Amino acid sequence: MVCDICWKEYRWHFNSRYCCDKCKEVWKSLTRRKYNQSDKWKEAMRRRHKNPKRVISEERYRSTEKHKQHNNNRVKKYYMKVKDDEWFKQRRKEKYAKYIEENLENIRWIRRIASKKYKSTVNWKMVCNLNRQKRRALEKDEDACTKKEWLVILEQHNYLCAYCWCKDKIEIDHIIPISKWWRHIKENLQPLCRSCNGKKNNKIEV
Repeated sequence: MVCDICWKEYRWHFNSRYCCDKCKEVWKSLTRRKYNQSDKWKEAMRRRHKNPKRVISEERYRSTEKHKQHNNNRVKKYYMKVKDDEWFKQRRKEKYAKYIEENLENIRWIRRIASKKYKSTVNWKMVCNLNRQKRRALEKDEDACTKKEWLVILEQHNYLCAYCWCKDKIEIDHIIPISKWWRHIKENLQPLCRSCNGKKNNKIEV
């Protein structure tokens, strides 16, 4: 006998069209695909979705915490699989651009409200004071670091973050912050990425 899938000869035994279990599984998957593409399967799925008992049970299940947790885990697994794929990144960018085009006025209105709320907080006043201190320190300091000196520092670190060794969004960081009344000189500077710089904040170490 000859197998219908791998076309190998095998010894016939009762009720067997395939040489091994792998060929049998392949045959099952092929028959499922054919059935899923047929009109009969589509009609069966329509009837199933229109069934009122099924709709009620689904609504009850979706309102539970078990469903939310299961859905979150499924989305995380899918994202971890696809996050490095170029097609997925491009699709996300296209969707984001489309969303901004459709809801541009609403986004501007939300940002205005958020900025007004933030300006009324204590945190915003502290940030303004720190920025003023930095500007005054830079104006007064004669030995302040120039652009050429900063480029030399970047070359010494191979254009990488000093803590996590990544290349994305490199910024100037002061080892001893200017808010601690230190200077903007060559010896006090290091390149950090945005996330490490945010974690460091106003500290001397991460």
